[in-house]
Amino acid sequence: MPTQQYDALYDIIVALISSLPPSFTYHNLGHTLDVVKESQAIAAAEGITDADDLLRLRTAALLHDVGFVKTYNTHEMVGCVVAEPLLQEFGYTPADIEAIKRMIMATEIPQNPLDQLSAILCDADLDYLGRPDFYAIAQTLKTEWINHQIMASEDEWEARQLTFLRGHRYFTPSGIQRREKQKQQYIRQLSQE
Repeated sequence: MPTQQYDALYDIIVALISSLPPSFTYHNLGHTLDVVKESQAIAAAEGITDADDLLRLRTAALLHDVGFVKTYNTHEMVGCVVAEPLLQEFGYTPADIEAIKRMIMATEIPQNPLDQLSAILCDADLDYLGRPDFYAIAQTLKTEWINHQIMASEDEWEARQLTFLRGHRYFTPSGIQRREKQKQQYIRQLSQE
């Protein structure tokens, strides 16, 4: 599977995600590119070397939030609908498309990866939960949720954030090794506030 397929698709998806309104302070191009980067880092740490697997993973990372161009809720399912004809147009095989859609659907909360590549994408999608930039990124999500009336108040945010962190898990050994300790520290900090 040649990488020029991905390069052509990349430009289209970047344009689509860049067209999201400014109210998308978290689910935006920055997040998408971060997930692409982190999925590659986790794949390397997990020893994934097959070029086709890496291209499928990178493509799924690029597309994982494209459904937001149509809807906020159920964006993973809608993203699969948006992605399929584009993937066909750029020469991805039916097997590639099914693997990419499976990875996208695995990122739906609560995450449910059914294979290693899906686990990598899930860990990349929520990698920030155990990173030094956690509070800054969490603030962008809080702002987005307020913008989209997902929650009514800032007080509600604190409770939801703590519940989410406590319920979250990393799926790959490298995700656990890289991020779990710091995430647990954030849970302790938020529990004391």
